Amino acid sequence: MPTDDFPDLLARLRSSYSLWVLPPGVKPGTVRRITVELTEDAKKRHPGAEIQARKGYVVR
Repeated sequence: MPTDDFPDLLARLRSSYSLWVLPPGVKPGTVRRITVELTEDAKKRHPGAEIQARKGYVVR
């Protein structure tokens, strides 16, 4: 039943966040690359952590 997964979905939402970045002085249409990594300390504290991030974005 689909509702059986609801507690897991809530737990995943509570353990995630979004980061919005607006670098100064870039022109619309510019492609920007980003890299997201955990620090060594964070990897030790959260061994099962998984990063899901875009490799870049286009400035609007």
